[in-house]
Amino acid sequence: MRNSLVRYSRAGDVFHYRWAARRCLRLLDLNSPLECVTIEGSREDQQAGEYVIDVAEYSRSDQQVDAVDYFQLKHSTVRTRVRIGFGELKKTLKGFVHRYEAALQEPSHDERRITFSVVTNRRISQLVKDTISRIANGDNANLKVQRQLQNVTCLRGRKLQRFCAALRIIDGEGDYVVQKERLRSEVTEYIAGFVDNDQIDSLVALVQDRALPNSNTGEIYREDVLSRETKCGFHVRSCFLSLLKNLFLRQRESEIFLLSEIFSFALRSAKLRTL
Repeated sequence: MRNSLVRYSRAGDVFHYRWAARRCLRLLDLNSPLECVTIEGSREDQQAGEYVIDVAEYSRSDQQVDAVDYFQLKHSTVRTRVRIGFGELKKTLKGFVHRYEAALQEPSHDERRITFSVVTNRRISQLVKDTISRIANGDNANLKVQRQLQNVTCLRGRKLQRFCAALRIIDGEGDYVVQKERLRSEVTEYIAGFVDNDQIDSLVALVQDRALPNSNTGEIYREDVLSRETKCGFHVRSCFLSLLKNLFLRQRESEIFLLSEIFSFALRSAKLRTL
């Protein structure tokens, strides 16, 4: 039994790493506003609610307005057919509302640019999801669940409505095995030829490294992902053309690094073809 519990816990970790690796792939899309992904916490690690944040994403639009998305991941290998009820979400919601209120105290805050997501391979109670959605839209909601939300968040009226509008429920995501399959499929957009386990493992290992205690910030940037993937056969053509277009618009350090990496890989590939 003890060994089984350890294995179940390991499965949860793997789900976390593979799901986060999929999110990190978006850093390679130069048309994406995503700039940074943090693992096992956020940049604002001194703010309230840090203990419930597994992954955070930081984006910047053309208008230079920062957006932050906070995620907590939940995985089960045994209770996959049992829906998550409100009771299992209490701790998560308390942490989220603490971070939400802390963010509102920031001088330049914009609550429309902050979201909080629960990600799980299980299904969440439809009643809970409907209640959150109806409160966010200003509609009448189930009174029992609404009171539970009020008690847990200590929010009422418009404040509760705005908080619910920032909540996202991402359930039925598939377990750790499904995450590997989806990661493999998504990596094919960036890798030339057949995708083997080296490409998958390299990206997952990057996430694992950032989750360890000796990782100072847990932050992952575009150049971190690229430096791993170029060693495993990064697809040059589409990224190279997109990069040239964007470099004239935004001369950023990470894009200059990206260009040098792509040229380096192209030269290595050319040498191999001449052998």
